[in-house]
Amino acid sequence: MDTRRLNHIFRPDGRALIVAMEHAAIFGPGKGTEDPGATIKQVVAGGASAVMASFGIIRCFVKELAPVGVILRSDGAPTILGPDASAPVWFGVEEALRLDADGICISAFPGHHSEGQSLDNLAQIAGCRQVMMQTSIRDDESFAAGHLHVGYAH
Repeated sequence: MDTRRLNHIFRPDGRALIVAMEHAAIFGPGKGTEDPGATIKQVVAGGASAVMASFGIIRCFVKELAPVGVILRSDGAPTILGPDASAPVWFGVEEALRLDADGICISAFPGHHSEGQSLDNLAQIAGCRQVMMQTSIRDDESFAAGHLHVGYAH
């Protein structure tokens, strides 16, 4: 791996186990995530190499997240309480750097009614390339299939 941040996310063998913990920001805490600190400790003990989380989780659980890579969820989605709508970028490169995050995750939805907004969001975090931060992009098809496609901006 050729950057410090990549080395936080990927193991020396090039493999990574990234656990997504940002869903509570939209769906509320699910079973087993009511105590984020304890959940993070279990995730780390279980061998995760990185955690993808919301701004609040990263800010409040610095100590628990210290042993693993951290990926900031930069955009949002409508909550389960409201209508399906486009979501803005909540946190950009500057916030990610202040949190000492190793990467940023954002969704892009080609072919979806929110395609324009989601691609605009992706363009907003293009500054990651300038600071050698990794960018994870989840597209609509891979999301529906349960896969995460990751693109790295070097």
